[in-house]
Amino acid sequence: KEFIRSACFGPKDDFVITVGKRLTNEGTGNISVWELPKGKRETTFKKTAVDINQVEFEEASALIYTGGNRMDVWGFATGDVVRTLPGNSSSFSLSDDQTKMVICRGRDILLYDPVSGTTTGFIKNAHVGQAARALYLPGNQYIVSIGKDREVKLWNADALIQVPMFNKAPIDGVKSLVVGEKGNVVFFLTDEGAVVQMDMRDGKITGIFRSEDETPLFKAAAICWSESRRELMAVPEASRDLVIYNVKFKKVRRHRIHTSYLLSVTTDGIGKLAAISAKDNSVIVFNLTDTLKRVQLKGHRSSVPAMAFSPDGSLLYTGSTDKSLKIWNTSDGYLLNSVDVTQPINALAVSPDGTKVVTAGGDKVNVNTATSELLLWETANFDIYKSKTMRPMVFSGHQKPVLQCAFSSDGAKLISSSADHTAIVWDVATQLAKQTVSFHSLPVTSAFFLEKDGVVLTSSSDGILSFRNLGSSEPRLSVMTFRDGNDHVMFTPENYYTCTRDGIKNLHFLLDDKVYLFEQFDLRLNRPDKAIAGLPRANGKLLGVYQEAYRKRLRKMGFTEEQLSGDFHIPTMSIENEAAIPYNSLKKEIELDISGTDDRNNLSRLNMWVNDVPVFGMNGIDLSGKASQNVRMNLSVRLSDGLNKIQVSVLNDKGGESLKSTKFVYYKSEEGIKHRLFLLTIGVSHFSNKQQNLDYAAKDAADMVSLFNRHKDSFSSVETMTISNEKATKENIIAARDFLSGSTEDDFVIVFMASHGLLDKDLNYYLATFDTDFNNPAKRGLPYEELEMVMDRIKSRKKVLLIDACHSGEVDKDDGVMLAGVTPASETGGKGQPKVKSRGFKSAGTYSLGIGSSFEVMKEMFADLRRGTGATVISSAGGAEYALESAQWNNGVFTYSIIEGIESGNADQNKDGHISVGELKNYTSRQVQKWTNGKQNPTSRTESLEFNFNLF
Repeated sequence: KEFIRSACFGPKDDFVITVGKRLTNEGTGNISVWELPKGKRETTFKKTAVDINQVEFEEASALIYTGGNRMDVWGFATGDVVRTLPGNSSSFSLSDDQTKMVICRGRDILLYDPVSGTTTGFIKNAHVGQAARALYLPGNQYIVSIGKDREVKLWNADALIQVPMFNKAPIDGVKSLVVGEKGNVVFFLTDEGAVVQMDMRDGKITGIFRSEDETPLFKAAAICWSESRRELMAVPEASRDLVIYNVKFKKVRRHRIHTSYLLSVTTDGIGKLAAISAKDNSVIVFNLTDTLKRVQLKGHRSSVPAMAFSPDGSLLYTGSTDKSLKIWNTSDGYLLNSVDVTQPINALAVSPDGTKVVTAGGDKVNVNTATSELLLWETANFDIYKSKTMRPMVFSGHQKPVLQCAFSSDGAKLISSSADHTAIVWDVATQLAKQTVSFHSLPVTSAFFLEKDGVVLTSSSDGILSFRNLGSSEPRLSVMTFRDGNDHVMFTPENYYTCTRDGIKNLHFLLDDKVYLFEQFDLRLNRPDKAIAGLPRANGKLLGVYQEAYRKRLRKMGFTEEQLSGDFHIPTMSIENEAAIPYNSLKKEIELDISGTDDRNNLSRLNMWVNDVPVFGMNGIDLSGKASQNVRMNLSVRLSDGLNKIQVSVLNDKGGESLKSTKFVYYKSEEGIKHRLFLLTIGVSHFSNKQQNLDYAAKDAADMVSLFNRHKDSFSSVETMTISNEKATKENIIAARDFLSGSTEDDFVIVFMASHGLLDKDLNYYLATFDTDFNNPAKRGLPYEELEMVMDRIKSRKKVLLIDACHSGEVDKDDGVMLAGVTPASETGGKGQPKVKSRGFKSAGTYSLGIGSSFEVMKEMFADLRRGTGATVISSAGGAEYALESAQWNNGVFTYSIIEGIESGNADQNKDGHISVGELKNYTSRQVQKWTNGKQNPTSRTESLEFNFNLF
């Protein structure tokens, strides 16, 4: 009669120590010692009023540690408390060598020395929610912790600093799913109650029942789909309402259904009725066309999780945890029949012809019970079943409760999902299992047949939706979502994948027991065309666009598909002194001993990045003159303030790049130290060709200087250089690199340019300088690549390039089409409307882009397309667009949105008092689209996915 909460081995493993609470005696905590192997209670320590939830034994001093609402240290021999630690604990853990202890207390983590009895370290607010558990990894260099916020974190035990890890966002476990839109869409419900929609033609994943900022309006307890009405229905948690979303009109409506909280919902096949179960064990039959018509069904003694209509909607079958199956007349609520079963019913399904009903069950509370069968009932024989002269067909095979079941379209097969982590396909006639899906690591919550029963779809609490051909042991595609469906990853058995921009953060690769960041294999394995081809109804035309986007990516990276196919030979690279470099560096500068080799080809180039910024420029260190297959170098690296992700790689003369060797090092300078801002602004309003003059470009450049001078307190100093109008020649702009070269690794560098954007006949992109020949921009215009190179090989690792010009998004030569219906460099405006001028020029024979080109797709699908100079580039318009300026804004609209977002603070989206590069990009893009009615859409490139630094 004792509830045991925790147990551990005692001295020399000859004893077991347990802690718990007696259920009848006074006193809260009890400690008992049991002798092995007899299993006899050796002694019981005196009862304590302390609530004890954990125990551990420290061998060297023969001490017992107990934790709970107080932490005590007991002598094993005496049974007395020898020490009490201050505070409580939610959990604690001794290191393997028992020389260190880590304690979780609220959101914090404490480090404790059991030898000296002193606290040695403290991590404040280690988790957003309660820190649930923490322990030392072997060697005591690292601590791993998990919190109620569902985050797993790794900490350097000496520096008490978090070490970068993978899986930065919690996975959305899938609670249930339904198939809709004639098999084109899957709707699923996450464990956190978010409702998510996935299109099986293009893989697009979106949230349902969301606010403007994409947060769920409520936590849903259950969902269902009405095909004939094209409506998704949801029952919110702790609610009396049914919420209905019309897919066609994108409208949401609510209906108050009952005075009791609702639990689950289902609909008939003709779009007339819905059945909703309630917490009071009743079921409401709700008329969807006449919402005042409702019939309440009473008769079950406990909850009703399973309901299904007959094909014509005249009957409703309900299954309850009271171990009964009932059949009701939906028109008047009359109970037609009731059959007792041997197990709680969790799910049921009706065959397409209405002649069979299958019930699935098992005890969800005591999951280890053996009652986990499917029972198949002939609907014509319920009276015989009730008299017990006939038994239903039994399908046995699951080891734990069955959670959901469904018939195939012809009724010849069944599929069931279970808490035993499997799904089983059954032959109805023989009652035999035809296929067992053993893919998931947690309970399989739903399973369905798709595509005329040729594809099986399963979902699981492990967060994976799996598509597989019937009979296949391997899935054709797996899908995982994160953050309530706002991010996702799709992957195939061959490791081809596609994902959202932030979904990438949850990816890593394991090769020969070494972990590599996602970008290491991104060029080879980020294949949207191959991943989305795994969808049952993948759009063939879309796949063609994705394939072309991938080929264009390879061309821009200088590779061919042949190079990446088969055994793609690459050199090797290692940091020889990696183990000797501390994670927490006290020195600003460290030395790397690097070694690269290739057993087939000569090495051509060595690259190093710190926080995704190339230390030796875009092209790295040239090794081609050495004509060698080996390189060994000592490289000095100056660390940035904070976390440094240092990566080195080597390329061979065939273009093969080694896996990047990565080392994380943390360096912290003195608190409160600010760094300089180097601001280069270029604005060209006046041109030698006066017909092309702009009104606000030079003013934009001056206003940007004024903006940052007003916020100079964010920096140690603001160093500025402005080049405008007549001085804005190609040579002067390129020479400005000398000004930026004075920056250090911790300084900020911002380059801003406002002018015309130009395309030549070959679709090369130029920024207009003062003396540009607008009919031949190559003659005196500034190539975009040379503007970006102004920021190459400077020391700063926080670099931003802002371009307010037409065509400032990158252009795609392969998708060029004649631009029609636009009058560049001209003024327009109706009565009462401000005149708008475009920052662009098109001479006869030049081209622009078609909207939705495969190049735009490429930029969307392949994050960090190329690192380039390491600068984040934010441009005012896409490759198919014109940038606009007007007296309405007294600036270019792009420049105005930057100034407004910073001055008002509106760009601080998470309201943390800082504005990051990512926040400024997102805010600017949204505002420009809003203020131009979608005519102008800013783009960005090479935004670092990990180092999204704060500007203010």
